[in-house]
Amino acid sequence: MLPYWPGSPAPRPRTAIQRDPVERPVILDLPMKLARLLILLLMLFTPMLSLADTIDIEVKQLGVGNAWRTGETTGLLVELTNTGTNEEQVLVEWELPTPDGDITRYGRVVPLSPEQPRTVWLYGLLPYETTPETSMRVRASRTEAGTAVELLGETQFQARNSSSMRVDQSTGMLAVVGPHRVGLDQLSNQAGNVNQSPSAANEATLITAIGAVDTLPDRWEGWRPYETIFWTNVAPDLRPSQLLALRHWIERGGHLVIVLPSTGTPWNIGGGNGPLGDLMPEPPRRDEQVPLSTVLGSITKQPYTAHSGSTPMRIFRDLNGDFNALPHDQEWTSVHALDDGRVWAVQRPVGHGKLSLIGLDFTVADQWRSHESGFRLQSLPDADVVWNRILGRRADTPNSEVLATMKAAKRLNSTRPTSLRTITDAIVSEPIAMRERAGRGLLLAFGFFLVYWAVAIPGTWWWLARRDKRTWAWAAYGVVAVVFSLLGWLLVELMQDRTMRARHLTVLDHVVRGDGQRVRSWFSLYWPGYSDREIELAVATGSTDRNLLQPWSPSESAAMTFPDSTHVRVDLDRRPDRSLLPGRGTATNLFADWHGLIDRSTWGNMLRSDPNDPVRLERDGIGRAIGLQGSIINDLPADLEHVRIMWVTGDRFPDRKLERNEDETQAWVEPLYAGMASNRGHAWGRSLLEAGRRLDLSDLNPAPSNSLHTFIEDAYRPPESNATNRFASYGDRERRMELEMLGLYHQLPPPAYHQDGKTLTKTGTTKRQFGRELDLSPWLSRPCLIITGFMRDSSLPLPLLVDGEANDVKSSGLTMVRWILPLPQHDPTAFDL
Repeated sequence: MLPYWPGSPAPRPRTAIQRDPVERPVILDLPMKLARLLILLLMLFTPMLSLADTIDIEVKQLGVGNAWRTGETTGLLVELTNTGTNEEQVLVEWELPTPDGDITRYGRVVPLSPEQPRTVWLYGLLPYETTPETSMRVRASRTEAGTAVELLGETQFQARNSSSMRVDQSTGMLAVVGPHRVGLDQLSNQAGNVNQSPSAANEATLITAIGAVDTLPDRWEGWRPYETIFWTNVAPDLRPSQLLALRHWIERGGHLVIVLPSTGTPWNIGGGNGPLGDLMPEPPRRDEQVPLSTVLGSITKQPYTAHSGSTPMRIFRDLNGDFNALPHDQEWTSVHALDDGRVWAVQRPVGHGKLSLIGLDFTVADQWRSHESGFRLQSLPDADVVWNRILGRRADTPNSEVLATMKAAKRLNSTRPTSLRTITDAIVSEPIAMRERAGRGLLLAFGFFLVYWAVAIPGTWWWLARRDKRTWAWAAYGVVAVVFSLLGWLLVELMQDRTMRARHLTVLDHVVRGDGQRVRSWFSLYWPGYSDREIELAVATGSTDRNLLQPWSPSESAAMTFPDSTHVRVDLDRRPDRSLLPGRGTATNLFADWHGLIDRSTWGNMLRSDPNDPVRLERDGIGRAIGLQGSIINDLPADLEHVRIMWVTGDRFPDRKLERNEDETQAWVEPLYAGMASNRGHAWGRSLLEAGRRLDLSDLNPAPSNSLHTFIEDAYRPPESNATNRFASYGDRERRMELEMLGLYHQLPPPAYHQDGKTLTKTGTTKRQFGRELDLSPWLSRPCLIITGFMRDSSLPLPLLVDGEANDVKSSGLTMVRWILPLPQHDPTAFDL
C-alpha cells in the first residue's frame, strides 16, 4: 500500500486485471518530458538571448599614434559595429578609476546604422598605475533622451591588445603626420631605446608616425601628450572637428610644423579657404632651380664638395629683394634663410602656441645625398641645425656613426652623468595638501574618546564604589554613553567647518596680443557635508573653448580609496570640464587646464605695457637691438615676488661647426659650439614688483654680465657631485626654482658628451616627470620679453563654479605669473646681411 495523508480517501484496492485509466507505458511519456524540458530551457535562456550583445566593440588605438603615458589625458580609438537591424543612438563609455576609488565614465553619444562600422575617439585620464596588462572596459548602451537605458555591448581589454607603446613619464613625444620623419629620428636615442635619453640631451624623445589622417583625434585633448606635430607629405583632408581640435591645441600652447611639399599646394596658403587659412601668410614664392650646393650649406654641418643638381623651394621673404609674404600684424619671424637672404622657414605665435612653415621638402631630402661628393650622412637634414631653432632646443644630435667615430678616437664621454636632477609632481602635492586640518580633527576625536573612556569606566566605577552602588554600573555606563553622544554631536555641530575651501598651485600665462590667458592649476577642494556637488569651469558666452577639469593625485602617493565608490560621468561631447563629484566631507585633488579671459572684477588684471610709455626696442645704426625702452605696470591683485626679466634678442649664436684637426675635418661638433643655444639674450632679477608699481625697462642694462644663457648655466645646472638630486621635501626656494626650470626645460644645460682627456668628465642631467606642458623653450629662439614672478596667498584665478555658483569657494595658494611680449626681429642683422 502507498502511504497517504490522514483525512484523505483511502486508495481503492486493485485487482490483478484492473488498471488506472491515466497510467500509460513509460516509453509514451518520453516525448512529453522532452517537450517540458525544452520549454523550461527556452524559459531559462530567453532572457539571456535578449541580453546578447548587439554592438561589437573593437579597440584600435590607445593614445593618438598608439602611444601613451600614464597620469595624463589619453585618447582611445574604438570601432563600433551595430549587428542589430535598427538604427541606434548609443552612449559609448570608457571606464577608468579615479584616485579616490570611484569610476569615471568618459562617454559620448553616437548614432549607429546596422552593419556600418564607425570609429569613435574617447578621452580619459590614465591612472599612474596603468600598465600594459591593466584591464579596462568600454561599454555601449542604448539611450533615450541622453540617458542610458539598456546595455548593448561591452568589452574588456588590456593596453597591450592594441599593440600600443607605453612611454615613460620622463620621455617627450613628437608626432609626425605622414610616412617620412624628416630627420627627427636624430632627436631619439641612437641605440634604439626610445625611453633612454641620448648622450647629448637631458630627455628621451619618441617620434610617433601617424599615416592616416582619418585616425586623428577630433578633440584637442587627444593631442595633449605631444609637444609638436610635424605635418609632412599627407594631404590635410581634415574633418571640421579634427581641424578645430588641431587649432585649439595650437592656441593652448601646441606647435604645428608644416613641411610644404615640393609639388602641389594642399594647404592653399594665401587662398583664404585652405585649412587654417586665416593663420597663414600671403602665398610664398616658388623658386624652381635652387642649387643644392646652396641648400645643403643651411641644413647640415657635414662638409660637401660642389654638388650638381637643384631643388624647388618656397620663399617667404627675400632679404635682398622686395618680396615679402609675411604680414606684419601676424608677427611672423624668419627662422632659416640661405646665404643669399632667401627665407625658407618662418614662424608665428598663435595664442599660446606656434605655427611654423618650412619651404624645403625634406621628405625628398634623401635624393640630395651624393656618395660621389663624400657625404657620410644617415639622414638629412641635421636635426640640431634645422629643428633646434624651430623647436627651441639646444642639445646636439650626433648620429650613431658620429658617436662610434668619437668613441674610437677616445673623444666620447661614455661615463654616466655624475649628477641627476629629477623634477617630480611633489612640487605641487605639498603646497595644496590640507593635512593640518585633518590632523586637528583626528587629534580632537582622539582626545574626546580618551575623556569619554576615563569618565565612563574608571570614573564611573570609582564614583559608584564610594557610594556602594556597584549594581548600578550598567545603568551608569548607559547614561554616560548617552551624555557623551549628545556632547559629541553638539561638538561636531559647533566646530564643523562649513566653508568650501581650495588650496592651489597655479601657473598663469599671458601672451600680449593673444586672445586670453591660459591657466594650469592643481588644487585641493574641500566641501563640507556628504552631498554630491556639480563642479565646473565657467565658459564665456559664445566661446568655443573646451577646457579640462579632472581628478589628480601625485604619482608616488599611496592611494586612499573610499568604500562607497560611485560612478562619475563625463560628457565628452559637451563639457569635459563639468562633472558631479561625490561629497564625503573631505578634500578632493583636481587639475584644471583652462583657456579664456580672466574675470577682472573678481580676480584682477595682468601685467601690462604702459600705453603712455609702451615697450619698444632701442636700435643702433644698422638695426641691431641694443636696449629696451618703456614701462611695465603691475596690475595684478598682489605683489609679484622673485621677478625674472628675460629679454631674448634677434642676435643669434654662431651655427654649429665641426672640429678641425690639422686641417682635417672631424665627424663631431667642436666642443666650443656643443649644446649651443639659438639666440642671445639678457636676464635680470628683482626681489619685488609691488602691485600698482611700474618697472622701467630703461633701467635694465644689457651687459655681458647679465647674459641670459650664462644665467641659465649658473642657476640651473645640476650640481657636479656623485649624487642624485631629487628633493624629498621642497622649500619655497626649491619649488620656485624648479617651476622656473620647467619653463626653460629645453634651454637647460645639456650633459657634456665630449671627453676632455680626463678619465671622468663631470656632467649632469635634468629630467622631468611632471609639468612638460609648462615649457616655454620655443619662445627663446625668437625676439621676445618674458617676465615671471610669484604671488603668495593668491586666490584661484580659475572661474570655478560649484552647483552653478561662483563665490562659494574660498581659495588661496601660490600663483606663478608668466607674461610674454613678442618683439619684432630685424632680419638683415639676424642673418648678418
